[in-house]
Amino acid sequence: MIADPALHAQNSFQELVDTQVISAIYNGKTTFNGILLSLPGIYPSEVFKALHRLKETGKISSNILENAIQCTSCNNQDAIKTDQGNSVIDDFDLPVPHPLDYEWRFTPETMDYLLGKCLGLTSSKDLIGLMGVPSVLVRAVKESYSRKMLLFENNQAVIDHLDGIVSKDSYVKCDLTRDILPLIRPSIIICDPPWYNDYTLSFLWSACQLLVPNGFLLLSIPPLGTRPSIVKDWELVQNWADQLGLSLMNVEMGILSYVSPPFERNALKAEKLYNVDRCWRRSNLAMYVYDNETKIPRPLPPNNDICWDDYSHKKVRIRVKRNEKNIFISPKLIPVVPGDILPSVSNKDERRKYADVWTSGNRIFSCKGTNILKHIIDNICNIDKSIICVEDFIGKKLSREEMQQIIEVSCHVQSIIDCEYSEYVSNVFSG
Repeated sequence: MIADPALHAQNSFQELVDTQVISAIYNGKTTFNGILLSLPGIYPSEVFKALHRLKETGKISSNILENAIQCTSCNNQDAIKTDQGNSVIDDFDLPVPHPLDYEWRFTPETMDYLLGKCLGLTSSKDLIGLMGVPSVLVRAVKESYSRKMLLFENNQAVIDHLDGIVSKDSYVKCDLTRDILPLIRPSIIICDPPWYNDYTLSFLWSACQLLVPNGFLLLSIPPLGTRPSIVKDWELVQNWADQLGLSLMNVEMGILSYVSPPFERNALKAEKLYNVDRCWRRSNLAMYVYDNETKIPRPLPPNNDICWDDYSHKKVRIRVKRNEKNIFISPKLIPVVPGDILPSVSNKDERRKYADVWTSGNRIFSCKGTNILKHIIDNICNIDKSIICVEDFIGKKLSREEMQQIIEVSCHVQSIIDCEYSEYVSNVFSG
């Protein structure tokens, strides 16, 4: 009988998680956040599952599990806050991260560490390239950084926010997975791609097209506890880097830390995990030198064939699947998951495919009439204008029932915006 490889990988991963959690406890970590922060990037809910398994098998005392439950309870007002200084403060110069962008932002301490590293590897005339790290550019400008920087960015919401904050020659709109690359040659690149193989391979290929000979690449890579396939994923990245002419100089384990975005915090709360340290997520930093130019065909880009429209109100972002049909279809938001918040941040989650409307707080809905919904969101503070815009769009007067649907959906969307703005303010200023 042939064993299921996926099941074997999952079982091996659980053993890894259990071993890491036991090790943390034996080393004196007894609070949930204390255990979490000592682990190699293991997702909080996986840590909780491990604590339950270990308690059931008698490998840890029930007190440790009970303490973890108490520390993460929404009713616990005495939860220990271990967030690192000002790391939890969001950057007001950038839009709130949206789950469809796979964007996690570094803590200020991590950004300063990377910028300092770049200073030591470059001269005053060198250019520093940035891939997937718009907050690093904003940080550098605020700190009057002494090197010229160039951000390669495809997110239009980010581009719009950068306009007027930084000089126009410090960023270029570019999809690193498929666009023709500009004729610009950085001496070093900071690269933080989404943690999926197709993105990582594409970002590495683009980095090698841009770097000067003997230039450096600082690559964020997911740590051991990220997912069951991570060892094979790292082997794939290493083989690809070798083919591209990148030589690995060193890897710093768990050196980079991130601020948990609102969508991740909501996903954790949907799993009943509150008071989780906002800087729990870590990654490793791999440093390469580009010392052997090679000509390798560009990898196939990630499959992003769904078009979304992006709307923003009061720091809340809403993505809506594009639908140009000019007929009235009910814009009602239909629940996909209990409580509306997707309790996951992984792109492997099967429930993602049912989402037609997706907020920056990780709320997802199905909606048949996204063509009508977009006019409601556009005019969220003016129902009468929404009705006029919809009538102009479909070329006829709305019935009383259709008007009522617009009123109800407008109130629903407004309540979501108010709720997520309140969550955002609480996340940024608490702790």
